[in-house]
Amino acid sequence: MKTDCRDEAWGGALRRSLSTSRAAVLPLIAVALASCATGASDAGDAAGTASVSGPTVAAAAAVTTAVALPQEPDETEMRAAMQEYLLSRNIGSAADRPRYLNATRIHRFQKRECRPARPDAGVICGYFLETGTTYREVRLSSHRFERVDGQWVSRGPIRPAASTATVNKPVAATSTDTRLEEKRLQVEQARADDLFFWQRYLRRLESPGEFPQPDSFYVPSQLIEGDASAPLPPAPARSRRVSEDHWQRALQWAKAHDTEVLAVARAGKVEFEYYGPGRDGGSLLAVRSIAKPLTAIALGAAIADGLIQDTQQPVGQFLEAWRNEPRGRITLEQLLTMSSGLDSYRPDPAPLGLTLQLAEGSNVHAAALAYPRVAEPGTRYGWGNVESQLLAMALESASGKSYRDYLQSRIWKPMGLGTASFNVDREGRTRAFCCLRIRADDLLKIGLMLVNGGEWQGRRILPVDWVTRMFSPSAINPYHGYQSFLGWAGSGPRLADPPLVQRNDVPFAEPAWYLSGYGGTTTLWLLPCSGLVVFRWGNDPKEWETSTIPNLLLTGSANPVRGEGASPSASRASTDSKPWLSLCRR
Repeated sequence: MKTDCRDEAWGGALRRSLSTSRAAVLPLIAVALASCATGASDAGDAAGTASVSGPTVAAAAAVTTAVALPQEPDETEMRAAMQEYLLSRNIGSAADRPRYLNATRIHRFQKRECRPARPDAGVICGYFLETGTTYREVRLSSHRFERVDGQWVSRGPIRPAASTATVNKPVAATSTDTRLEEKRLQVEQARADDLFFWQRYLRRLESPGEFPQPDSFYVPSQLIEGDASAPLPPAPARSRRVSEDHWQRALQWAKAHDTEVLAVARAGKVEFEYYGPGRDGGSLLAVRSIAKPLTAIALGAAIADGLIQDTQQPVGQFLEAWRNEPRGRITLEQLLTMSSGLDSYRPDPAPLGLTLQLAEGSNVHAAALAYPRVAEPGTRYGWGNVESQLLAMALESASGKSYRDYLQSRIWKPMGLGTASFNVDREGRTRAFCCLRIRADDLLKIGLMLVNGGEWQGRRILPVDWVTRMFSPSAINPYHGYQSFLGWAGSGPRLADPPLVQRNDVPFAEPAWYLSGYGGTTTLWLLPCSGLVVFRWGNDPKEWETSTIPNLLLTGSANPVRGEGASPSASRASTDSKPWLSLCRR
Protein backbone atom coordinates (compact mmCIF):
# COMPACT_ATOMS: atom_id res chain seq x y z
CA MET A 1 0.00 0.00 0.00
CA LYS A 2 1.08 3.49 -0.69
CA THR A 3 0.90 4.53 2.95
CA ASP A 4 3.04 1.57 4.05
CA CYS A 5 5.54 2.36 1.35
CA ARG A 6 5.74 5.91 2.52
CA ASP A 7 6.48 4.77 6.05
CA GLU A 8 9.23 2.43 4.82
CA ALA A 9 10.73 5.15 2.67
CA TRP A 10 10.72 7.54 5.60
CA GLY A 11 12.60 5.03 7.73
CA GLY A 12 15.22 4.41 5.08
CA ALA A 13 15.76 8.10 4.48
CA LEU A 14 15.99 8.82 8.18
CA ARG A 15 18.67 6.18 8.71
CA ARG A 16 20.85 7.86 6.10
CA SER A 17 20.39 11.37 7.47
CA LEU A 18 21.50 11.00 11.06
CA SER A 19 24.52 13.28 10.64
CA THR A 20 22.79 15.90 8.50
CA SER A 21 20.74 18.98 9.26
CA ARG A 22 17.00 19.17 8.76
CA ALA A 23 17.47 21.07 5.50
CA ALA A 24 19.36 18.07 4.09
CA VAL A 25 16.77 15.59 5.34
CA LEU A 26 13.93 17.06 3.25
CA PRO A 27 15.40 16.18 -0.20
CA LEU A 28 16.09 12.62 0.93
CA ILE A 29 12.49 12.26 2.04
CA ALA A 30 11.27 13.52 -1.32
CA VAL A 31 13.40 11.02 -3.26
CA ALA A 32 12.25 8.21 -1.00
CA LEU A 33 8.62 9.10 -1.66
CA ALA A 34 9.28 9.25 -5.39
CA SER A 35 10.82 5.79 -5.30
CA CYS A 36 7.67 4.46 -3.72
CA ALA A 37 5.61 5.83 -6.59
CA THR A 38 7.84 4.06 -9.15
CA GLY A 39 7.68 0.77 -7.27
CA ALA A 40 11.34 0.55 -6.18
CA SER A 41 12.07 -2.67 -4.33
CA ASP A 42 14.07 -0.94 -1.63
CA ALA A 43 12.78 2.55 -1.02
CA GLY A 44 15.48 3.21 1.55
CA ASP A 45 18.29 2.36 -0.89
CA ALA A 46 16.71 4.54 -3.55
CA ALA A 47 16.59 7.40 -1.11
CA GLY A 48 20.27 7.00 -0.37
CA THR A 49 21.52 6.81 -4.01
CA ALA A 50 19.24 8.97 -6.15
CA SER A 51 20.33 12.42 -7.18
CA VAL A 52 18.29 15.37 -5.99
CA SER A 53 17.29 18.30 -8.17
CA GLY A 54 15.96 21.70 -7.27
CA PRO A 55 12.31 20.92 -8.17
CA THR A 56 12.53 17.79 -6.03
CA VAL A 57 13.49 19.89 -3.02
CA ALA A 58 10.48 22.06 -3.63
CA ALA A 59 8.33 18.98 -3.86
CA ALA A 60 9.74 17.75 -0.58
CA ALA A 61 8.73 20.96 1.12
CA ALA A 62 5.23 20.52 -0.24
CA VAL A 63 4.81 17.02 1.16
CA THR A 64 6.13 17.66 4.66
CA THR A 65 2.60 18.13 5.91
CA ALA A 66 1.90 14.57 4.91
CA VAL A 67 5.05 13.13 6.52
CA ALA A 68 5.29 13.21 10.35
CA LEU A 69 8.71 14.46 11.40
CA PRO A 70 10.14 12.99 14.61
CA GLN A 71 8.21 14.20 17.62
CA GLU A 72 9.92 16.97 19.58
CA PRO A 73 9.46 18.35 23.07
CA ASP A 74 7.91 21.77 23.16
CA GLU A 75 9.59 24.62 24.99
CA THR A 76 7.84 23.92 28.29
CA GLU A 77 8.78 20.23 28.16
CA MET A 78 12.39 21.06 27.30
CA ARG A 79 12.59 23.51 30.16
CA ALA A 80 11.26 21.00 32.69
CA ALA A 81 13.49 18.18 31.43
CA MET A 82 16.63 20.32 31.39
CA GLN A 83 15.91 21.74 34.83
CA GLU A 84 15.44 18.26 36.25
CA TYR A 85 18.69 17.11 34.67
CA LEU A 86 20.62 20.13 35.98
CA LEU A 87 19.19 19.75 39.46
CA SER A 88 20.19 16.09 39.58
CA ARG A 89 23.67 17.00 38.31
CA ASN A 90 24.32 20.10 40.41
CA ILE A 91 22.40 19.36 43.62
CA GLY A 92 23.71 16.03 44.81
CA SER A 93 20.98 15.09 47.28
CA ALA A 94 17.40 14.47 46.19
CA ALA A 95 16.29 15.90 49.52
CA ASP A 96 17.79 19.25 48.54
CA ARG A 97 15.80 19.59 45.33
CA PRO A 98 12.59 21.15 46.72
CA ARG A 99 14.67 23.85 48.42
CA TYR A 100 16.22 24.96 45.15
CA LEU A 101 13.49 24.14 42.64
CA ASN A 102 11.96 27.60 42.65
CA ALA A 103 15.34 29.36 42.73
CA THR A 104 16.73 27.40 39.79
CA ARG A 105 15.55 28.91 36.53
CA ILE A 106 16.67 28.59 32.94
CA HIS A 107 17.38 32.22 32.18
CA ARG A 108 15.26 33.55 29.26
CA PHE A 109 15.10 30.14 27.68
CA GLN A 110 14.62 29.85 23.92
CA LYS A 111 14.33 26.61 21.99
CA ARG A 112 16.52 25.97 18.96
CA GLU A 113 16.09 23.59 16.06
CA CYS A 114 16.03 19.88 16.89
CA ARG A 115 17.49 17.01 14.88
CA PRO A 116 17.15 13.24 15.20
CA ALA A 117 19.58 11.62 17.60
CA ARG A 118 19.32 8.12 16.13
CA PRO A 119 16.37 5.91 15.17
CA ASP A 120 13.90 5.69 18.05
CA ALA A 121 16.40 7.35 20.43
CA GLY A 122 15.02 10.82 20.79
CA VAL A 123 16.13 14.16 19.40
CA ILE A 124 18.94 16.63 20.00
CA CYS A 125 17.86 20.22 20.58
CA GLY A 126 19.97 23.34 21.02
CA TYR A 127 19.07 26.30 23.18
CA PHE A 128 20.44 29.72 24.06
CA LEU A 129 20.13 32.45 26.67
CA GLU A 130 19.31 36.08 26.06
CA THR A 131 20.08 38.99 28.34
CA GLY A 132 19.42 42.72 28.54
CA THR A 133 17.90 44.87 25.84
CA THR A 134 20.72 44.16 23.41
CA TYR A 135 20.49 40.75 21.79
CA ARG A 136 23.19 38.34 22.85
CA GLU A 137 23.42 34.67 22.12
CA VAL A 138 25.31 32.39 24.48
CA ARG A 139 25.30 28.92 23.00
CA LEU A 140 25.67 26.47 25.85
CA SER A 141 25.28 23.02 24.37
CA SER A 142 22.65 20.71 22.91
CA HIS A 143 20.77 18.24 25.06
CA ARG A 144 19.49 14.83 23.97
CA PHE A 145 15.84 14.33 24.91
CA GLU A 146 14.01 11.02 25.04
CA ARG A 147 10.42 10.05 25.67
CA VAL A 148 10.12 7.98 28.86
CA ASP A 149 6.75 6.89 30.22
CA GLY A 150 5.01 9.59 28.27
CA GLN A 151 7.35 12.40 29.40
CA TRP A 152 10.38 14.01 27.85
CA VAL A 153 13.59 13.63 29.85
CA SER A 154 17.04 15.00 29.19
CA ARG A 155 19.92 12.57 28.83
CA GLY A 156 22.38 15.40 29.21
CA PRO A 157 24.47 17.61 26.96
CA ILE A 158 26.08 16.55 23.71
CA ARG A 159 29.69 17.65 24.00
CA PRO A 160 31.70 18.46 20.89
CA ALA A 161 34.73 16.32 20.14
CA ALA A 162 38.05 17.70 21.34
CA SER A 163 39.94 19.64 18.70
CA THR A 164 43.28 18.19 17.62
CA ALA A 165 44.69 21.69 17.87
CA THR A 166 44.26 21.56 21.64
CA VAL A 167 45.81 18.12 21.94
CA ASN A 168 49.10 18.84 20.15
CA LYS A 169 51.53 20.64 22.45
CA PRO A 170 54.61 22.61 21.40
CA VAL A 171 57.73 20.46 21.24
CA ALA A 172 59.54 22.76 23.66
CA ALA A 173 56.77 22.65 26.28
CA THR A 174 57.82 21.45 29.72
CA SER A 175 55.80 18.96 31.75
CA THR A 176 54.66 21.86 33.94
CA ASP A 177 53.43 23.76 30.89
CA THR A 178 51.60 20.67 29.68
CA ARG A 179 49.84 20.11 32.98
CA LEU A 180 48.92 23.76 33.18
CA GLU A 181 47.46 23.68 29.68
CA GLU A 182 45.53 20.53 30.50
CA LYS A 183 44.03 22.19 33.55
CA ARG A 184 43.03 25.20 31.49
CA LEU A 185 41.36 22.94 28.96
CA GLN A 186 39.51 21.15 31.74
CA VAL A 187 38.16 24.46 33.00
CA GLU A 188 37.04 25.41 29.50
CA GLN A 189 35.43 22.05 28.79
CA ALA A 190 33.67 21.91 32.15
CA ARG A 191 31.66 25.03 31.41
CA ALA A 192 29.97 23.46 28.37
CA ASP A 193 26.80 22.44 30.23
CA ASP A 194 27.20 24.60 33.33
CA LEU A 195 23.96 26.49 33.22
CA PHE A 196 24.39 27.89 36.72
CA PHE A 197 27.61 29.61 35.69
CA TRP A 198 25.99 31.29 32.70
CA GLN A 199 23.02 32.34 34.81
CA ARG A 200 25.31 34.16 37.22
CA TYR A 201 27.50 35.57 34.47
CA LEU A 202 24.56 36.98 32.54
CA ARG A 203 23.01 38.40 35.69
CA ARG A 204 26.24 40.30 36.34
CA LEU A 205 26.04 41.74 32.83
CA GLU A 206 22.47 42.87 33.45
CA SER A 207 22.97 44.18 36.99
CA PRO A 208 26.68 44.64 37.71
CA GLY A 209 26.10 46.64 40.91
CA GLU A 210 23.22 44.63 42.31
CA PHE A 211 23.27 44.19 46.08
CA PRO A 212 22.39 41.90 47.57
CA GLN A 213 22.32 39.22 44.91
CA PRO A 214 19.15 37.07 44.99
CA ASP A 215 19.27 33.65 46.64
CA SER A 216 19.24 31.98 43.22
CA PHE A 217 22.62 33.58 42.48
CA TYR A 218 24.22 31.25 45.03
CA VAL A 219 22.70 28.06 43.64
CA PRO A 220 23.98 25.39 43.90
CA SER A 221 24.65 25.67 47.62
CA GLN A 222 25.68 23.31 50.37
CA LEU A 223 24.43 23.69 53.91
CA ILE A 224 26.69 23.72 56.95
CA GLU A 225 24.45 22.17 59.56
CA GLY A 226 24.93 23.54 63.06
CA ASP A 227 23.59 22.85 66.54
CA ALA A 228 22.12 26.29 66.94
CA SER A 229 22.17 27.46 70.53
CA ALA A 230 20.19 30.43 71.77
CA PRO A 231 21.04 33.77 70.14
CA LEU A 232 23.34 36.11 72.00
CA PRO A 233 21.38 37.82 74.79
CA PRO A 234 21.15 41.61 75.06
CA ALA A 235 23.57 43.35 77.38
CA PRO A 236 22.10 45.38 80.28
CA ALA A 237 22.49 49.10 79.69
CA ARG A 238 24.71 49.54 82.76
CA SER A 239 27.27 47.00 81.52
CA ARG A 240 27.65 48.28 77.97
CA ARG A 241 31.08 49.37 76.80
CA VAL A 242 29.56 51.54 74.05
CA SER A 243 27.45 54.51 75.12
CA GLU A 244 24.05 55.27 73.61
CA ASP A 245 25.41 58.52 72.16
CA HIS A 246 28.34 56.82 70.44
CA TRP A 247 26.04 54.12 69.09
CA GLN A 248 23.70 56.69 67.57
CA ARG A 249 26.60 58.52 65.92
CA ALA A 250 27.93 55.31 64.43
CA LEU A 251 24.48 54.19 63.30
CA GLN A 252 23.74 57.54 61.68
CA TRP A 253 26.99 57.40 59.70
CA ALA A 254 26.40 53.73 58.80
CA LYS A 255 22.87 54.37 57.49
CA ALA A 256 24.16 57.26 55.38
CA HIS A 257 26.62 54.81 53.81
CA ASP A 258 24.22 52.08 52.62
CA THR A 259 24.35 49.91 55.73
CA GLU A 260 21.60 47.32 56.21
CA VAL A 261 22.93 45.52 59.30
CA LEU A 262 25.05 46.86 62.17
CA ALA A 263 25.63 44.96 65.42
CA VAL A 264 27.94 45.32 68.43
CA ALA A 265 28.75 42.54 70.93
CA ARG A 266 31.03 42.13 73.95
CA ALA A 267 31.51 39.45 76.61
CA GLY A 268 28.93 37.14 75.03
CA LYS A 269 26.15 39.73 74.82
CA VAL A 270 24.78 42.08 72.16
CA GLU A 271 25.14 45.72 73.16
CA PHE A 272 23.37 47.21 70.14
CA GLU A 273 21.99 45.97 66.83
CA TYR A 274 20.22 47.40 63.82
CA TYR A 275 18.54 45.48 60.99
CA GLY A 276 17.17 47.25 57.96
CA PRO A 277 13.83 46.45 56.30
CA GLY A 278 13.41 42.78 55.52
CA ARG A 279 16.35 41.70 57.70
CA ASP A 280 16.54 40.18 61.17
CA GLY A 281 18.84 38.07 63.29
CA GLY A 282 17.86 34.92 61.41
CA SER A 283 18.63 36.26 57.94
CA LEU A 284 21.37 34.48 56.01
CA LEU A 285 23.69 37.25 54.79
CA ALA A 286 26.12 36.83 51.93
CA VAL A 287 29.41 38.04 53.42
CA ARG A 288 31.63 37.35 50.42
CA SER A 289 35.34 37.27 51.34
CA ILE A 290 34.72 37.08 55.08
CA ALA A 291 34.73 33.40 54.17
CA LYS A 292 38.51 33.60 53.64
CA PRO A 293 39.53 33.84 57.32
CA LEU A 294 37.55 30.66 57.99
CA THR A 295 40.28 28.81 56.08
CA ALA A 296 42.82 30.17 58.59
CA ILE A 297 40.58 29.19 61.51
CA ALA A 298 40.13 25.68 60.07
CA LEU A 299 43.86 25.31 59.44
CA GLY A 300 44.66 26.27 63.03
CA ALA A 301 42.21 23.63 64.23
CA ALA A 302 43.80 21.05 61.90
CA ILE A 303 47.28 21.81 63.32
CA ALA A 304 45.91 21.49 66.86
CA ASP A 305 44.34 18.15 65.86
CA GLY A 306 47.68 16.90 64.52
CA LEU A 307 46.45 16.65 60.94
CA ILE A 308 48.99 19.23 59.73
CA GLN A 309 52.42 19.78 61.27
CA ASP A 310 52.96 23.49 60.70
CA THR A 311 52.48 26.33 58.25
CA GLN A 312 55.96 25.84 56.76
CA GLN A 313 54.87 22.66 55.04
CA PRO A 314 54.78 22.98 51.23
CA VAL A 315 51.34 22.72 49.67
CA GLY A 316 52.66 20.04 47.30
CA GLN A 317 52.60 17.61 50.23
CA PHE A 318 48.82 17.87 50.13
CA LEU A 319 48.05 18.50 46.44
CA GLU A 320 49.18 15.58 44.31
CA ALA A 321 48.87 17.61 41.08
CA TRP A 322 51.57 19.98 42.33
CA ARG A 323 53.77 17.48 44.18
CA ASN A 324 56.63 17.43 41.68
CA GLU A 325 56.54 20.96 40.28
CA PRO A 326 57.65 24.43 41.45
CA ARG A 327 54.19 25.54 42.61
CA GLY A 328 54.19 22.66 45.06
CA ARG A 329 56.96 24.40 47.02
CA ILE A 330 54.62 27.26 48.00
CA THR A 331 54.15 26.97 51.77
CA LEU A 332 50.92 27.08 53.73
CA GLU A 333 52.32 30.19 55.43
CA GLN A 334 52.61 31.94 52.06
CA LEU A 335 49.05 31.00 51.19
CA LEU A 336 47.85 32.30 54.56
CA THR A 337 49.62 35.64 54.09
CA MET A 338 48.61 36.09 50.43
CA SER A 339 52.23 35.98 49.26
CA SER A 340 52.10 32.81 47.14
CA GLY A 341 53.45 34.36 43.94
CA LEU A 342 50.49 32.94 41.98
CA ASP A 343 48.84 35.10 39.32
CA SER A 344 45.89 36.11 41.49
CA TYR A 345 46.60 39.83 41.31
CA ARG A 346 45.10 40.61 37.92
CA PRO A 347 41.33 40.01 37.66
CA ASP A 348 40.29 38.57 34.30
CA PRO A 349 36.69 39.51 33.33
CA ALA A 350 36.50 36.98 30.47
CA PRO A 351 33.89 34.27 31.16
CA LEU A 352 36.42 31.49 30.50
CA GLY A 353 39.23 33.26 32.36
CA LEU A 354 40.51 31.77 35.60
CA THR A 355 39.03 34.56 37.75
CA LEU A 356 35.42 33.81 36.83
CA GLN A 357 35.91 30.07 36.48
CA LEU A 358 37.29 29.97 40.02
CA ALA A 359 34.49 32.17 41.35
CA GLU A 360 31.55 30.71 39.45
CA GLY A 361 32.63 27.89 37.13
CA SER A 362 31.80 24.20 37.25
CA ASN A 363 35.15 22.89 38.61
CA VAL A 364 36.63 25.09 41.32
CA HIS A 365 39.50 22.66 42.03
CA ALA A 366 40.63 22.53 38.41
CA ALA A 367 40.48 26.31 38.17
CA ALA A 368 42.58 26.73 41.34
CA LEU A 369 45.20 24.27 40.13
CA ALA A 370 45.44 26.07 36.78
CA TYR A 371 46.79 29.31 38.27
CA PRO A 372 50.36 29.95 37.10
CA ARG A 373 53.17 31.22 39.30
CA VAL A 374 54.37 34.68 38.25
CA ALA A 375 56.60 35.69 41.18
CA GLU A 376 58.87 34.04 43.70
CA PRO A 377 56.74 32.99 46.70
CA GLY A 378 57.13 35.28 49.68
CA THR A 379 58.24 38.31 47.65
CA ARG A 380 54.91 39.82 46.62
CA TYR A 381 51.62 40.51 48.43
CA GLY A 382 48.25 40.42 46.72
CA TRP A 383 44.77 39.86 48.13
CA GLY A 384 43.37 37.05 45.99
CA ASN A 385 40.93 34.15 45.95
CA VAL A 386 43.00 31.19 44.88
CA GLU A 387 45.15 31.15 48.03
CA SER A 388 42.12 30.53 50.25
CA GLN A 389 40.83 27.84 47.92
CA LEU A 390 44.17 26.03 47.94
CA LEU A 391 44.25 26.14 51.75
CA ALA A 392 40.84 24.46 51.87
CA MET A 393 41.98 21.84 49.36
CA ALA A 394 45.09 21.12 51.45
CA LEU A 395 42.95 20.75 54.56
CA GLU A 396 40.66 18.30 52.74
CA SER A 397 43.68 16.23 51.78
CA ALA A 398 45.05 16.25 55.33
CA SER A 399 41.76 15.50 57.09
CA GLY A 400 40.16 13.12 54.60
CA LYS A 401 36.97 15.16 54.91
CA SER A 402 35.36 17.76 52.72
CA TYR A 403 36.04 21.34 53.77
CA ARG A 404 32.38 21.76 54.67
CA ASP A 405 32.34 18.60 56.83
CA TYR A 406 35.49 19.62 58.71
CA LEU A 407 34.13 23.10 59.46
CA GLN A 408 30.83 21.61 60.51
CA SER A 409 32.30 19.07 62.95
CA ARG A 410 35.21 21.15 64.26
CA ILE A 411 33.86 24.71 64.43
CA TRP A 412 30.12 24.95 63.76
CA LYS A 413 28.73 22.31 66.10
CA PRO A 414 31.15 22.85 69.01
CA MET A 415 30.30 26.57 68.97
CA GLY A 416 26.55 26.06 68.60
CA LEU A 417 26.38 28.04 65.37
CA GLY A 418 23.25 28.00 63.24
CA THR A 419 22.90 26.66 59.72
CA ALA A 420 24.90 28.50 57.06
CA SER A 421 25.62 27.79 53.39
CA PHE A 422 28.51 27.83 50.94
CA ASN A 423 28.30 28.13 47.19
CA VAL A 424 29.61 24.94 45.56
CA ASP A 425 30.54 23.88 42.06
CA ARG A 426 28.79 21.27 39.93
CA GLU A 427 30.32 18.39 41.88
CA GLY A 428 29.57 19.88 45.30
CA ARG A 429 33.08 21.21 46.01
CA THR A 430 33.08 24.24 48.28
CA ARG A 431 34.20 27.67 47.12
CA ALA A 432 36.09 28.39 50.31
CA PHE A 433 37.11 31.95 49.45
CA CYS A 434 33.71 33.49 48.91
CA CYS A 435 29.98 33.53 49.12
CA LEU A 436 29.43 32.20 52.61
CA ARG A 437 25.88 32.99 53.76
CA ILE A 438 25.62 33.21 57.53
CA ARG A 439 23.62 34.85 60.30
CA ALA A 440 25.00 38.04 61.85
CA ASP A 441 24.65 36.46 65.31
CA ASP A 442 26.93 33.58 64.31
CA LEU A 443 29.58 35.90 62.91
CA LEU A 444 29.55 37.79 66.21
CA LYS A 445 30.09 34.49 68.05
CA ILE A 446 33.09 33.65 65.85
CA GLY A 447 34.51 37.13 66.50
CA LEU A 448 33.99 36.82 70.25
CA MET A 449 35.74 33.44 70.24
CA LEU A 450 38.77 34.99 68.55
CA VAL A 451 38.85 38.04 70.86
CA ASN A 452 38.71 35.62 73.79
CA GLY A 453 41.86 33.85 72.63
CA GLY A 454 40.20 30.93 70.84
CA GLU A 455 37.83 29.95 73.64
CA TRP A 456 34.02 29.92 73.47
CA GLN A 457 31.84 29.43 76.54
CA GLY A 458 34.55 27.50 78.36
CA ARG A 459 35.41 25.31 75.39
CA ARG A 460 38.78 25.55 73.63
CA ILE A 461 38.23 25.96 69.87
CA LEU A 462 41.68 27.23 68.82
CA PRO A 463 45.02 27.46 70.61
CA VAL A 464 45.89 30.92 71.94
CA ASP A 465 49.11 30.79 69.97
CA TRP A 466 47.21 30.35 66.72
CA VAL A 467 44.99 33.37 67.38
CA THR A 468 48.12 35.40 68.08
CA ARG A 469 49.65 34.27 64.79
CA MET A 470 46.46 34.97 62.86
CA PHE A 471 46.56 38.61 63.84
CA SER A 472 50.28 39.30 63.83
CA PRO A 473 51.78 41.37 60.98
CA SER A 474 53.08 39.19 58.18
CA ALA A 475 56.61 39.55 56.86
CA ILE A 476 55.33 40.83 53.52
CA ASN A 477 52.62 43.25 54.74
CA PRO A 478 52.35 44.72 58.26
CA TYR A 479 48.64 45.40 57.65
CA HIS A 480 47.83 41.76 56.96
CA GLY A 481 47.87 38.63 59.11
CA TYR A 482 46.46 35.20 58.23
CA GLN A 483 43.63 35.90 55.73
CA SER A 484 42.73 39.00 57.74
CA PHE A 485 43.63 42.66 58.10
CA LEU A 486 45.24 44.69 60.89
CA GLY A 487 44.29 48.25 61.76
CA TRP A 488 46.92 50.26 63.61
CA ALA A 489 46.33 52.93 66.20
CA GLY A 490 48.24 56.03 65.12
CA SER A 491 49.98 56.28 61.79
CA GLY A 492 51.19 52.68 61.63
CA PRO A 493 54.10 51.52 59.51
CA ARG A 494 54.98 53.54 56.42
CA LEU A 495 54.51 51.66 53.19
CA ALA A 496 55.79 52.38 49.71
CA ASP A 497 52.74 50.70 48.14
CA PRO A 498 49.48 52.19 49.51
CA PRO A 499 47.21 49.52 47.95
CA LEU A 500 48.53 47.14 50.61
CA VAL A 501 46.20 48.93 53.03
CA GLN A 502 42.49 48.38 52.48
CA ARG A 503 40.67 51.73 52.51
CA ASN A 504 42.15 52.77 55.82
CA ASP A 505 43.65 56.27 55.71
CA VAL A 506 42.41 57.32 59.18
CA PRO A 507 44.07 55.55 62.15
CA PHE A 508 42.02 53.35 64.48
CA ALA A 509 41.35 54.54 68.02
CA GLU A 510 42.87 51.29 69.25
CA PRO A 511 44.53 48.32 67.53
CA ALA A 512 42.00 46.42 65.48
CA TRP A 513 41.72 43.18 63.56
CA TYR A 514 39.14 42.88 60.85
CA LEU A 515 37.75 40.26 58.53
CA SER A 516 36.77 41.85 55.28
CA GLY A 517 34.49 41.17 52.33
CA TYR A 518 32.97 43.00 49.38
CA GLY A 519 35.78 45.51 49.02
CA GLY A 520 36.09 46.07 52.76
CA THR A 521 32.52 47.29 53.26
CA THR A 522 31.14 44.04 54.69
CA THR A 523 33.34 43.83 57.75
CA LEU A 524 33.72 42.07 61.09
CA TRP A 525 35.92 44.23 63.36
CA LEU A 526 37.60 42.69 66.40
CA LEU A 527 38.78 45.22 68.99
CA PRO A 528 40.77 43.13 71.48
CA CYS A 529 41.62 45.94 73.89
CA SER A 530 37.95 46.76 74.47
CA GLY A 531 36.68 43.24 73.86
CA LEU A 532 34.25 44.54 71.24
CA VAL A 533 33.14 42.74 68.07
CA VAL A 534 31.37 44.85 65.45
CA PHE A 535 29.67 43.63 62.27
CA ARG A 536 28.57 45.79 59.37
CA TRP A 537 26.75 44.43 56.29
CA GLY A 538 25.65 46.52 53.34
CA ASN A 539 26.36 47.79 49.87
CA ASP A 540 29.61 49.39 48.74
CA PRO A 541 29.22 53.17 49.11
CA LYS A 542 31.26 55.62 47.09
CA GLU A 543 32.97 56.94 50.20
CA TRP A 544 34.17 54.52 52.83
CA GLU A 545 36.73 54.53 55.59
CA THR A 546 37.34 51.25 57.38
CA SER A 547 38.12 52.82 60.76
CA THR A 548 35.11 55.17 61.01
CA ILE A 549 32.50 52.87 62.57
CA PRO A 550 34.74 51.41 65.31
CA ASN A 551 36.17 54.86 66.03
CA LEU A 552 32.69 56.37 66.43
CA LEU A 553 31.66 53.52 68.71
CA LEU A 554 34.75 53.87 70.89
CA THR A 555 35.17 57.64 71.06
CA GLY A 556 32.28 59.33 69.28
CA SER A 557 34.76 60.73 66.76
CA ALA A 558 35.66 59.40 63.32
CA ASN A 559 39.26 60.61 63.70
CA PRO A 560 40.25 60.47 67.38
CA VAL A 561 43.60 61.00 69.03
CA ARG A 562 45.73 57.86 69.13
CA GLY A 563 44.90 55.56 72.01
CA GLU A 564 41.76 57.47 73.03
CA GLY A 565 39.56 54.40 72.75
CA ALA A 566 41.67 51.92 74.71
CA SER A 567 39.87 50.19 77.52
CA PRO A 568 41.16 50.86 81.05
CA SER A 569 40.35 47.26 81.94
CA ALA A 570 42.88 46.02 79.40
CA SER A 571 45.78 46.87 81.72
CA ARG A 572 44.41 44.52 84.39
CA ALA A 573 44.09 41.54 82.04
CA SER A 574 46.76 38.85 81.93
CA THR A 575 48.85 38.92 78.77
CA ASP A 576 49.60 35.22 79.21
CA SER A 577 46.18 34.18 77.89
CA LYS A 578 45.93 37.12 75.48
CA PRO A 579 49.44 38.21 74.41
CA TRP A 580 48.06 40.90 72.09
CA LEU A 581 46.92 42.94 75.09
CA SER A 582 50.48 44.19 75.32
CA LEU A 583 49.53 46.45 72.39
CA CYS A 584 46.84 48.18 74.46
CA ARG A 585 47.47 51.36 76.43
CA ARG A 586 48.24 50.63 80.09
